[in-house]
Amino acid sequence: MSADEYIKEVASRLRADGAEVTTESMRELTMLVGYRSQFRLRWFATRLNLFTIIGSVQTVTVAGLEQFSKDAIDYAIARKGQFRGLQNGVAVIPVLVGERIEPDAATYATNTLVRRFSAFAWPATVDLTSRHVYKHEGRVLLGGVYADWMRQQTAIALPDPITA
Repeated sequence: MSADEYIKEVASRLRADGAEVTTESMRELTMLVGYRSQFRLRWFATRLNLFTIIGSVQTVTVAGLEQFSKDAIDYAIARKGQFRGLQNGVAVIPVLVGERIEPDAATYATNTLVRRFSAFAWPATVDLTSRHVYKHEGRVLLGGVYADWMRQQTAIALPDPITA
């Protein structure tokens, strides 16, 4: 499966889940952006604006994934984060798809959450060669009320490349 085929599958899955899907540019990277908003009383009556942002590179490095995650959260905040904090938040699933994933990048994806005021990102990476998705697996202390939903959204959007 190629990166383009995988990204088309993700776009289809995001649309089926009710997201608006567009193509945007960030730095020199063309990316797929899925957006949806969710309100839940059990989140203390909060509306969460979810962005799933996917780009493709040949090799995913930890520095590249870290920068992509920061750029993705900046993008999401600029689009829907003006009123963060008053029962509004921004969540981002920044995803880099690559033919090769450096081990440190896989570790970053499984262990790191990027946090800002009323905004957070769950970085992920997709290894097309080993056909594996690396995504957050640890416990979430700050923002844990969103953890189950974020895991569900990540599972909906990012199938293992072998099954896509």
